Amino acid sequence: MGTHPDVVNVGHMIGPGASFKKLPNCSCRKQHDKCQFWKNVEKELNKLGEPKNLYFGLHFNSILEKRTVFNRLIVGGLIFDRIERLRNSIVKNYSKYYEEIKRIKKRNIRYIEAIKKVSNKNIIIDSSKDILRLQYLMEIPFLDIKVVHLVREPQGAVSSSLRRAKKRNKGSKSLVWTTLRWLLYEKKIEKKILNKIKRKNQYTVIYEDLCGNPLLVLDEIADQFGIKKGKFTTDYNPRNQHIYGNAIRIREPEKVKRDMRWEKEFNQLQISTIDFISSRYYNKCKRKEIVLD
Repeated sequence: MGTHPDVVNVGHMIGPGASFKKLPNCSCRKQHDKCQFWKNVEKELNKLGEPKNLYFGLHFNSILEKRTVFNRLIVGGLIFDRIERLRNSIVKNYSKYYEEIKRIKKRNIRYIEAIKKVSNKNIIIDSSKDILRLQYLMEIPFLDIKVVHLVREPQGAVSSSLRRAKKRNKGSKSLVWTTLRWLLYEKKIEKKILNKIKRKNQYTVIYEDLCGNPLLVLDEIADQFGIKKGKFTTDYNPRNQHIYGNAIRIREPEKVKRDMRWEKEFNQLQISTIDFISSRYYNKCKRKEIVLD
């Protein structure tokens, strides 16, 4: 989406995170402190009174630096809405947490303003895939937030998760549990985000449709959100942008194509098992219609 002339794509706007010993390269192949775009953003932040933060300081999970059960209960997303609302009303009495949340919200607002000024664009793509972060940003009344919900076919998503678990030797290697986790996460997105934002401000994209005809899907998103159509291009080069995120952001440009490795990795019984667990929800996502209300 960053190829549109009215759009600036910064990738994961939360930044690289404090776990990095040093900042990784921006997608333009320069270190953060050598990239003119991010140097200009820092200058604008300073003018707005924000202190320099090597790791952006935009992630609400920074409150969870001490990963205690208590801290997770205080700021983490909870399964039941009523319990979460009750928790939030109680948290306001704990000035340490409530003030920290307000501070991070304020810093996010100023970061957005700085990026808009430096890029001279009013539409910012933030690909941070964090439900808690989006929940807090949706509480800021003057941010016009649009949500693109990308759903991948369950077999591909499960295959990718299992490969990562094997590579890192961390996480579940159970096909059934990994499929259930995919389903629970998707339902959490629906419950915590999609059900709480107007339909005209959200759009569900099926990964396979995007790979099959990216320009058509991008124009559908543009039409939904009131962006000029026909301005996207597949001639994408991350070196011309300033993106943070995973390793994909610094790969050489390549044709968008569907990842079908799962067909060789799973036997028919495994494919059927994934389909049995996930097909009802996945088909529901595919049937979603655009409603402008």
